[in-house]
Amino acid sequence: MIIQTKADWWAEAQMMQHYLPDYAAHFNLEWPTDEAWKLIEAGDHEKLHSLYEQLWSDLPDSPSIHFHPFGQLCDLCSEYWPFQEEYEANHADEPAF
Repeated sequence: MIIQTKADWWAEAQMMQHYLPDYAAHFNLEWPTDEAWKLIEAGDHEKLHSLYEQLWSDLPDSPSIHFHPFGQLCDLCSEYWPFQEEYEANHADEPAF
């Protein structure tokens, strides 16, 4: 799926919930399935995006990670721009580094 809107991002996030627990377990990592579903239901994209970024960071630096659903996880981490204006408005008082 090409993420072009917030709705696309959420649809991808919901679909990924079915794959991430097994994907994470393959690398001896845990995916917080219940927490992620609660964040989806609450519409909390910032915290959910943070979970995706954490999983991404915890993956080994190896070609072995490049199997389904790696591409979709990559998209959820990098194609976050539909929320950028909202994020900037919510964090306007934070210092830029």
